[in-house]
Amino acid sequence: MPDALASSPRIAIIIVHYGDPSATLRCLRSIGGGPHGAAVIVVNNGTQEQGALIAQAMDGLFAEVATLRPDEAMPPHADAALIQGGGNRGFAAGCNAGLRAVSGNGGITHTWLLNNDAALGPGSLSALAACAASHPRAIIGATVVHADAPDRLQAAGGVRYLPASSRIRPAHEGASLGDVPYLADPRLDYIYGASMLIPMQAVRAVGMLDEGFFLFYEEVDYCTRAQAAGFRLQWCRDCVIRHEQGASTGREGKASAERLALTAYHEARSTVRFTRRHHPALLPSVLAARLFAKPLFLAFRRQWRSIPAALRGVLAGLAA
Repeated sequence: MPDALASSPRIAIIIVHYGDPSATLRCLRSIGGGPHGAAVIVVNNGTQEQGALIAQAMDGLFAEVATLRPDEAMPPHADAALIQGGGNRGFAAGCNAGLRAVSGNGGITHTWLLNNDAALGPGSLSALAACAASHPRAIIGATVVHADAPDRLQAAGGVRYLPASSRIRPAHEGASLGDVPYLADPRLDYIYGASMLIPMQAVRAVGMLDEGFFLFYEEVDYCTRAQAAGFRLQWCRDCVIRHEQGASTGREGKASAERLALTAYHEARSTVRFTRRHHPALLPSVLAARLFAKPLFLAFRRQWRSIPAALRGVLAGLAA
């Protein structure tokens, strides 16, 4: 059953579709239609055929679905919208199309950037709305668990980031939620990108996501900028999201070697670009890790195609 969401705050859920349409459809079904008070926006970064399939599903879930161009505003009377993105311009660009669609709607107080390979647990929408009401100047992360092991955490809200090595440590990764003390408030450097609630006042103060990050680091960059503007990061424990980690970038194996190489390229490019922007003094350390340690790691995992792709990504990050 859909959650009962209080009239204030009002959330717009933005989902960027790319890859397998069945993942996006599962995400939409977990939200459901009905009087839950949230607006739902899907940005199609995939093919027109995939967009038609998603549109058909949305028509069955929501009372009124608007079809928009990337620069169009969502009509106030619609409870859902499909933005035909015209191809894959990257995750940040897709999110920004959704943000632009609701930026002029004074009734929307928060936008929830939700991965298309994520699904809401029972009561999650209500829990997130309550957290938003309690923490009006916070970017809020969910309890993200593995879709195939829902008793194990991917991240409790967000991630610690070590800028000198570019290593990440998701909060309470691998733990059982029941083993995490209820009053635990993990220190976070950024909110886990699978589920990130942003107040519209932050969008007005900080701006939109940086589309120069085609894949990876868009949430790290945004949270860094938001914290500099006085916003805090918060974990909403009772908002539970089941996430198919890696579904959008490919998993290991012969069939996904090309996608893994593409992932390695963008991960390297975004790492270097982020470091240049926010931690320029640490760039030599990050370059050493990316030029020497990372190729050895990829070789150990027998991801041979990913090694030259990652090195190209480093060079692209220096030029970006």
